[in-house]
Amino acid sequence: MSEPVVSGHSPSGRYRAPWHHNWRLLGGLILFMGLNYAFSDAFSTGDLPLWHRLGLWWLVAALMVVQPVLIDWQLARFLPRTRLGEVSGLVIAATVSIPVMALELEALKRTPILPKDPDPWLPFLGFLTLPVLTVAGFVLFLRLAWEELYLEPESTDATHEASSDSSTASALEQVLYVRAQDHYLEIVGENRRRFVRGRLGEFIGENGARIGARCHRSWWVSDRAIETATRDGRDWKLVLSDGQQVPVARSRVEEVRVRGWLQTA
Repeated sequence: MSEPVVSGHSPSGRYRAPWHHNWRLLGGLILFMGLNYAFSDAFSTGDLPLWHRLGLWWLVAALMVVQPVLIDWQLARFLPRTRLGEVSGLVIAATVSIPVMALELEALKRTPILPKDPDPWLPFLGFLTLPVLTVAGFVLFLRLAWEELYLEPESTDATHEASSDSSTASALEQVLYVRAQDHYLEIVGENRRRFVRGRLGEFIGENGARIGARCHRSWWVSDRAIETATRDGRDWKLVLSDGQQVPVARSRVEEVRVRGWLQTA
């Protein structure tokens, strides 16, 4: 298997983060939405002081932008990693965001943050449907657009190689670590990175334990990637050669300790 490469990768080893996880992009969207709502007398809040309106609408904008991402991320743990599963997750995340947003706004009306009388439930849901679906749809579309550009199909030669008993060890020798993301794997080698559809257990195979370890349900790390380890109470983190910090599940501490990784702390 050749070194993993991803489009948009720079020689310094940096890469374009998934757009739906890019907090600068999402933060810019929140900033713009909050300003737009604050100066457009949205929800008849024009009588509030400017600082109050800005704080209120930046909070609301943050909820509208971040919640679909978090809901979709949680759904990804239970839905099949297929195109149908991904689309279903997007639709469910956008739909669930509507009543969640309504409940949060109703709660805010009972605080000084949004001094308004409660609205009838069903008409209020209808009122929120269009703006919530618009924002949630745009944010979740960012994920589909990013995957279309950067995510490789599960049936790539690299994936077939990694799933083969005779070549798994050879393939993994070129990889520093593998991280399971929403619906895909992030595979990192020396200053190179790629994204592939699939499951972590299937990718590393049985041979993965010979040259590394699965220290967390979402992480497999190669022996040669370990730089040091840090401890905070009962919790351990591995510091890798590229500076990445990887959590160690408590259930896997002994397995990691046997490999000698925790002796570097």
